[in-house]
Amino acid sequence: MDAAKGGDIRSFDELVGLYADRIYSFALRLSGNPSTADDAAQETFIKVWKNRKRYDPRRDFKPWIFAIARNAVFDIMRKKRDQTFSSLNAADDDETIGDRIVDEAIAAAESFDRRLLKEALEETLLTLGPNQRAAVLLHDVEGMTFDEAGKAMGKPLNTVKSHYRRAIIELRKKLVKKGYREP
Repeated sequence: MDAAKGGDIRSFDELVGLYADRIYSFALRLSGNPSTADDAAQETFIKVWKNRKRYDPRRDFKPWIFAIARNAVFDIMRKKRDQTFSSLNAADDDETIGDRIVDEAIAAAESFDRRLLKEALEETLLTLGPNQRAAVLLHDVEGMTFDEAGKAMGKPLNTVKSHYRRAIIELRKKLVKKGYREP
């Protein structure tokens, strides 16, 4: 980012290459809409380039770029309020975002059908409020600490922890209601 800050296009291209898929994936999970995710990802990198001189190298880059992405998603969603965000299915195939999530080694004794659970989790995640959804995605999917997630969300640490805790409780409750048992 230091080189990109000075106007080095190659360094910026490298940043885009490193973060494009992750930003798009985060925006898709946050919005539930491929078009919104696409627009938000593009807007994120435009804003990173335009604001590159404002970036403080003493701050972590990852929370900074995810904060920009989160704000881009929310801005676009506000502009498109009349659209529903109910499906993560791609327009041209039956594959959902859950199918694209990389599975770690799956224990043979695991009782859930992973695919059905992922679909239920995706659907249930979209029923949460945007701050709860962002807290879960940033912490569990992007691997950020709560402190980093707080920086990305522009929220204090305890607020992010509260959003996360409430989201997990709500997800569990709704998944149990759908017939999934708690681990």
